[in-house]
Amino acid sequence: MLFHGKDYGNDTIDVINKNCFSQYDILACLRSVLLTTTASITIVFIICKIYKYHIFKHKQIQHYAIFYINATELLVCVSSFLTGHIYPQLKFSVNFLKLLKLSIICQLHWSSSARAHNKENIIQQAINPGLCLYMIYCTTVALMGMVDIGTTWNECLKPYWLMLSVADFVAVQCFAVAAVYITHKTNWLPILETFKQAQKRDLMTVVVAYELSSFFTVSFDVLMRIVGTEEKGCSAIFGYSQFFYSVTEFVYNVAKYLLPTWAILIVFQPVEDNSIMSDTAISTGQSIDGTLTSNCRSVRGFHQYHRMCVPSSVQAPDNFRPSHYLYPSPIESPPSPSNSNSSVVSGHQVEPICYTNRISLNCNQVENQPYEGKFMQRGLTTISEESNVNVIDSVERV
Repeated sequence: MLFHGKDYGNDTIDVINKNCFSQYDILACLRSVLLTTTASITIVFIICKIYKYHIFKHKQIQHYAIFYINATELLVCVSSFLTGHIYPQLKFSVNFLKLLKLSIICQLHWSSSARAHNKENIIQQAINPGLCLYMIYCTTVALMGMVDIGTTWNECLKPYWLMLSVADFVAVQCFAVAAVYITHKTNWLPILETFKQAQKRDLMTVVVAYELSSFFTVSFDVLMRIVGTEEKGCSAIFGYSQFFYSVTEFVYNVAKYLLPTWAILIVFQPVEDNSIMSDTAISTGQSIDGTLTSNCRSVRGFHQYHRMCVPSSVQAPDNFRPSHYLYPSPIESPPSPSNSNSSVVSGHQVEPICYTNRISLNCNQVENQPYEGKFMQRGLTTISEESNVNVIDSVERV
């Protein structure tokens, strides 16, 4: 007679409780080894990326948090892959870390969208409080799942897995909306088309990876709840076949945990802090203490995209129309004290403008001669303010 559960030896029909150490099965052990090896290699790449971030002294602290959490997540994943479903607490811990990492990524891009729309007050009034409530929900569900554990025979039927999957799916959809908004705003940026395409490509890479991961995860958990029964157990969903279960479990774990990690590793890149600070100080005329030393004014909310300086003494052609607007609606900040006495532009005088970010226009004026400038591109972020970086040495234009 065949029994179910994890305490009845190797003759059980429960295919979920088998692994390399207890209830040994060669297919289950092979699945665990493949997942562990893949996750371990990914951890090595994450450690190298963290080391690179420290070498470059990247300014965005959120990036460090993302990769440190990601490394911890995969370390717990390795333990979970080796032990299987015997310890559900490891699975819940991995899910919580994954959602925590996603919340940080969402905060970066939602904040970027708010700044692009000149709604920075939304960050403190809605985005950050909403994410705090979201993490409180995820923490509560994960702790409840760790306490209310059962055997591998019916563990997949617990509602906590589906509750976390739905939370993941909802957050990814909100993240996708912000990504579409950022992509739409990118079309209005006065930069080269290659830069725009790079930003769209990198942003969509992360979105697609998380969409596939969340869709596959929530579909799997919904199927478990609909098809699984207490009498037949979770193994009945896979026909009590270790091969079918191992293949499904392998694809499930790769799609849920590793695919988003690979996308982040490819897209997120550090920016060298020293070069950025030097370019910012020179191009904006800003001193070390933060005071403005040039007659340029900043447009609040667009520091993640563009910096451009046009000297007031440059003679512009008759048909010249200054590009004051990065986006369809004009958004300006109050003039700084250093600009309060600036004269009104008239005739052919071009009003000085500064858009603070990593694209700089070095204003090298030669008296009584046409303006010649060098368009310098250093560390342009391609996935909003805090993401992938394409470093271009220089592009000259007259």
